[in-house]
Amino acid sequence: MPDQAEGTAAAPTHEIREFLRRRREQIAQRWADEPVFRTVFTVSRDEAVEAGKAVVDALAQVADAARVEDPDAAGFTTVREQLARMGAARSRAGLSTAQVSSELAALRPPVENLLVSDLPEDASAEHVRACVTT
Repeated sequence: MPDQAEGTAAAPTHEIREFLRRRREQIAQRWADEPVFRTVFTVSRDEAVEAGKAVVDALAQVADAARVEDPDAAGFTTVREQLARMGAARSRAGLSTAQVSSELAALRPPVENLLVSDLPEDASAEHVRACVTT
């Protein structure tokens, strides 16, 4: 069984990259409705959407490099910097570290839901799990 997981490791990365590119607008739109984006980018919703697109693009860059496990991979710096700025803004607004972490964690479910809906109906549970955790 471990061989099978190793043999399919590259496929989820490629699949994730393509998914991020294909669903970029939808992900950014959904993120713009999340508290961490909505309250940090108060000038306009479009500003929040553009910030979301920048994060999605950076994540796609990480997937391009097939280095999703490497925090030094290209793209992660952009993601870290953007999320750090947003987290700092929320902290200055009086939120605790736990509250900021919770808001940032809330960005994952909208992406997971889109990803799962994009996977073929006959995808194995293992494949779905590999894609969602990539």
